[in-house]
Amino acid sequence: MNDQQAPIPKRKWRKRTIVIVSILSIVFLGLAISTSFLFHQMQLAREALSAYDDALVAKDYVRAYGLGSSEFQKAISESDFAEQQMLLVSHHGALKKIVLGPTETARNQHGLTSTIDSRFVFDRDEVLFTVTMKKEGERWLIYGYREQ
Repeated sequence: MNDQQAPIPKRKWRKRTIVIVSILSIVFLGLAISTSFLFHQMQLAREALSAYDDALVAKDYVRAYGLGSSEFQKAISESDFAEQQMLLVSHHGALKKIVLGPTETARNQHGLTSTIDSRFVFDRDEVLFTVTMKKEGERWLIYGYREQ
Protein backbone atom coordinates (compact mmCIF):
# COMPACT_ATOMS: atom_id res chain seq x y z
CA MET A 1 0.00 0.00 0.00
CA ASN A 2 1.31 3.43 -0.97
CA ASP A 3 0.52 6.30 1.48
CA GLN A 4 1.91 8.98 -0.79
CA GLN A 5 -0.26 10.75 -3.34
CA ALA A 6 1.04 11.43 -6.75
CA PRO A 7 2.20 15.06 -7.09
CA ILE A 8 0.05 17.37 -9.21
CA PRO A 9 1.83 18.14 -12.42
CA LYS A 10 3.40 21.62 -12.57
CA ARG A 11 1.40 22.49 -15.68
CA LYS A 12 -1.91 22.37 -13.80
CA TRP A 13 -0.53 24.63 -11.04
CA ARG A 14 0.82 27.04 -13.60
CA LYS A 15 -2.53 27.29 -15.40
CA ARG A 16 -4.39 27.75 -12.11
CA THR A 17 -1.95 30.47 -11.05
CA ILE A 18 -2.39 32.31 -14.34
CA VAL A 19 -6.20 32.15 -14.02
CA ILE A 20 -6.14 33.34 -10.40
CA VAL A 21 -3.72 36.18 -11.15
CA SER A 22 -5.82 37.22 -14.15
CA ILE A 23 -9.03 37.30 -12.11
CA LEU A 24 -7.37 39.28 -9.31
CA SER A 25 -5.93 41.73 -11.85
CA ILE A 26 -9.36 42.33 -13.39
CA VAL A 27 -10.94 42.86 -9.97
CA PHE A 28 -8.17 45.25 -8.91
CA LEU A 29 -8.41 47.20 -12.19
CA GLY A 30 -12.19 47.50 -11.79
CA LEU A 31 -11.82 48.79 -8.24
CA ALA A 32 -9.12 51.26 -9.29
CA ILE A 33 -11.25 52.65 -12.13
CA SER A 34 -14.33 52.93 -9.90
CA THR A 35 -12.37 54.65 -7.14
CA SER A 36 -10.74 57.03 -9.59
CA PHE A 37 -14.13 57.94 -11.10
CA LEU A 38 -15.71 58.63 -7.70
CA PHE A 39 -12.69 60.66 -6.55
CA HIS A 40 -12.91 62.79 -9.72
CA GLN A 41 -16.65 63.30 -9.17
CA MET A 42 -16.00 64.27 -5.55
CA GLN A 43 -13.55 66.94 -6.72
CA LEU A 44 -16.10 68.28 -9.24
CA ALA A 45 -18.78 68.42 -6.54
CA ARG A 46 -16.44 70.36 -4.23
CA GLU A 47 -15.63 72.81 -7.06
CA ALA A 48 -19.35 73.35 -7.68
CA LEU A 49 -19.94 73.94 -3.97
CA SER A 50 -17.07 76.44 -3.94
CA ALA A 51 -18.78 78.41 -6.73
CA TYR A 52 -21.98 78.40 -4.66
CA ASP A 53 -20.02 79.51 -1.58
CA ASP A 54 -18.40 82.36 -3.53
CA ALA A 55 -21.84 83.57 -4.61
CA LEU A 56 -23.13 83.50 -1.00
CA VAL A 57 -20.10 85.38 0.33
CA ALA A 58 -20.60 88.00 -2.43
CA LYS A 59 -24.32 88.17 -1.47
CA ASP A 60 -25.17 87.27 -5.06
CA TYR A 61 -28.20 85.22 -4.07
CA VAL A 62 -29.55 85.06 -7.62
CA ARG A 63 -26.36 83.35 -8.81
CA ALA A 64 -26.27 81.07 -5.74
CA TYR A 65 -29.90 80.07 -6.31
CA GLY A 66 -29.12 79.32 -9.96
CA LEU A 67 -26.59 76.72 -8.76
CA GLY A 68 -29.40 74.74 -7.14
CA SER A 69 -30.76 71.53 -8.63
CA SER A 70 -34.25 71.37 -10.11
CA GLU A 71 -35.50 69.68 -6.89
CA PHE A 72 -33.87 72.41 -4.80
CA GLN A 73 -35.55 75.13 -6.84
CA LYS A 74 -38.92 73.36 -6.60
CA ALA A 75 -38.58 73.23 -2.81
CA ILE A 76 -37.81 76.93 -2.29
CA SER A 77 -38.48 80.01 -4.38
CA GLU A 78 -35.69 82.41 -5.32
CA SER A 79 -37.14 85.16 -3.11
CA ASP A 80 -37.53 82.81 -0.12
CA PHE A 81 -33.96 81.60 -0.63
CA ALA A 82 -32.63 85.18 -0.68
CA GLU A 83 -34.68 86.02 2.40
CA GLN A 84 -33.30 82.96 4.19
CA GLN A 85 -29.72 84.00 3.39
CA MET A 86 -30.33 87.59 4.54
CA LEU A 87 -31.81 86.26 7.79
CA LEU A 88 -28.64 84.21 8.40
CA VAL A 89 -26.50 87.29 7.80
CA SER A 90 -28.63 89.46 10.10
CA HIS A 91 -28.36 86.86 12.86
CA HIS A 92 -24.68 85.85 12.53
CA GLY A 93 -23.06 88.83 10.78
CA ALA A 94 -21.57 88.97 7.29
CA LEU A 95 -20.53 85.67 5.77
CA LYS A 96 -16.74 85.75 5.47
CA LYS A 97 -15.94 82.32 4.06
CA ILE A 98 -17.06 78.73 3.89
CA VAL A 99 -14.63 75.98 4.83
CA LEU A 100 -15.27 72.63 3.18
CA GLY A 101 -14.79 69.55 5.29
CA PRO A 102 -15.02 65.82 4.65
CA THR A 103 -16.83 64.68 1.52
CA GLU A 104 -18.62 61.45 0.74
CA THR A 105 -19.57 60.73 -2.88
CA ALA A 106 -21.68 57.77 -3.94
CA ARG A 107 -23.97 56.46 -6.65
CA ASN A 108 -27.44 55.57 -5.41
CA GLN A 109 -31.02 55.33 -6.70
CA HIS A 110 -31.00 59.12 -7.26
CA GLY A 111 -27.79 59.04 -9.33
CA LEU A 112 -24.52 60.56 -8.15
CA THR A 113 -24.68 62.49 -4.89
CA SER A 114 -22.02 64.05 -2.74
CA THR A 115 -22.38 65.06 0.90
CA ILE A 116 -19.99 67.74 2.12
CA ASP A 117 -19.65 68.96 5.70
CA SER A 118 -19.13 72.74 5.62
CA ARG A 119 -18.31 75.40 8.18
CA PHE A 120 -19.88 78.78 7.42
CA VAL A 121 -17.73 81.47 9.02
CA PHE A 122 -19.67 84.64 9.81
CA ASP A 123 -18.52 87.83 11.55
CA ARG A 124 -19.98 86.80 14.89
CA ASP A 125 -20.41 83.06 14.64
CA GLU A 126 -19.66 79.82 12.85
CA VAL A 127 -22.40 77.45 11.72
CA LEU A 128 -21.92 73.87 10.58
CA PHE A 129 -23.95 72.66 7.62
CA THR A 130 -24.10 69.42 5.71
CA VAL A 131 -24.58 70.23 2.03
CA THR A 132 -25.83 67.59 -0.39
CA MET A 133 -24.84 67.96 -4.03
CA LYS A 134 -26.47 66.12 -6.92
CA LYS A 135 -25.20 65.60 -10.43
CA GLU A 136 -27.73 66.67 -13.06
CA GLY A 137 -26.49 65.93 -16.55
CA GLU A 138 -22.88 67.08 -16.54
CA ARG A 139 -23.23 69.60 -13.70
CA TRP A 140 -23.03 69.26 -9.94
CA LEU A 141 -25.73 71.34 -8.23
CA ILE A 142 -26.96 72.04 -4.70
CA TYR A 143 -29.58 69.47 -3.76
CA GLY A 144 -30.13 70.54 -0.17
CA TYR A 145 -28.49 71.51 3.11
CA ARG A 146 -29.17 71.21 6.77
CA GLU A 147 -27.66 72.74 9.86
CA GLN A 148 -25.70 70.28 12.00
